Amino acid sequence: MRRLILLPLVLSCLTLATAAHAHDDDDYDDDDHGSSNNSASKYKQKSEPGIALDVSRFGPQAFSGAAMTGLSLAFHGRVGRRVAIDLGLEQAYGSSAGYRRYDIGWTLPKLFVYLNPKSKTQIFTSLAFDMRVSHFESGDKEVPDVVPWGHFYLGTSAGLGVEHRMDKATALRLEVRGYLRGRTQGQADALAKVAPTFAQDIKGDRGIAVSLGMVFF
Repeated sequence: MRRLILLPLVLSCLTLATAAHAHDDDDYDDDDHGSSNNSASKYKQKSEPGIALDVSRFGPQAFSGAAMTGLSLAFHGRVGRRVAIDLGLEQAYGSSAGYRRYDIGWTLPKLFVYLNPKSKTQIFTSLAFDMRVSHFESGDKEVPDVVPWGHFYLGTSAGLGVEHRMDKATALRLEVRGYLRGRTQGQADALAKVAPTFAQDIKGDRGIAVSLGMVFF
């Protein structure tokens, strides 16, 4: 579990360090950059608050029958040309290990780093904490009565995507990311005694998520 917590912090530091060493020209305002009368171009940080709406499909095999389908709504803040942050909620449903599964997930926060911020079509990397509460119901397998209503999962995700700015107010984005989650301690030992199969099947998971969505500025 410690590795799940430390991994996004390490990756975030490495990604931000890479962005900080990029050429300064990428971060200058277009008007200042094109002016020959300015001996020293002035940096202009462009912050853009927005709302992001995404549909995602995730699981060990994202497009198999055992995958989950989610809908997320997030505050998307472009804090500069290279960096943006998402704070959002996701509701998902599907199946896992033979059970019907319903998730409420959130990210605090999700970090985006744009590699070519001056382009209309921008490539980005993303890093995020992944936290969710999952509820399981009987499907192909029967959920024992002793199983708690909800399970808390904590993990991390890292992805690569493309965002196309359609106009000043909207952008279309596609992202593929990998994730790793583990159930927090406190339930595994108790479940193992009364429902060992259930405890083992949903102890944690890893997989791939594919999302498609819109950002409204």
